[in-house]
Amino acid sequence: MLSSQDLKILKKLEPKTLKHSQNVAKLSLLIGKKRKLEEIELHEITMGALFHDIGKMFVPKEILMKPSKLTEQEMNEVKKHTDLGYVFMKQNSDLPNESLRIILEHHEKSDGSGYPHGKTEEDISELSKIVSISDMYDALVTDRVYRKALPPSEAIRIIQEESGTHFEKDLINNLIEEVGPFHELAL
Repeated sequence: MLSSQDLKILKKLEPKTLKHSQNVAKLSLLIGKKRKLEEIELHEITMGALFHDIGKMFVPKEILMKPSKLTEQEMNEVKKHTDLGYVFMKQNSDLPNESLRIILEHHEKSDGSGYPHGKTEEDISELSKIVSISDMYDALVTDRVYRKALPPSEAIRIIQEESGTHFEKDLINNLIEEVGPFHELAL
């Protein structure tokens, strides 16, 4: 359940970021159910997914809305959103610790090449991994300022290419099972 304070925080998000966060929360919840997570974990994953990009409030709008490739310095600014969001929500909400961990870890990759801390597969929580793949899928199938939405089939192909480096194969299979009807329509 969202507290009134959490609702106020969510309303501060730019509308497209809020819609993205809602999409990621819905898909993460479906995958969590597929993976037979406990009720408390389903709550934690939903809350973490809703707030996963809250740190983008602290990234300059001209960087977030830039229609061309980001410079290395600009990308470094964007990468701060995980730490900034984690600290902000830890100080300003009553989110469960696992939800806070999702905010921090949703850009970590299984092979250690992610951010902010370069964690590897065994150090990333299962809930964070689910939000990460949901985040990537929604980002790919949604229009962005720098590119048009990809068809679901192309998004799945890109995610499958990340097997072993970014995502575990069984998690990719769970995603495909959940978006499968859309994936088939796009072929």
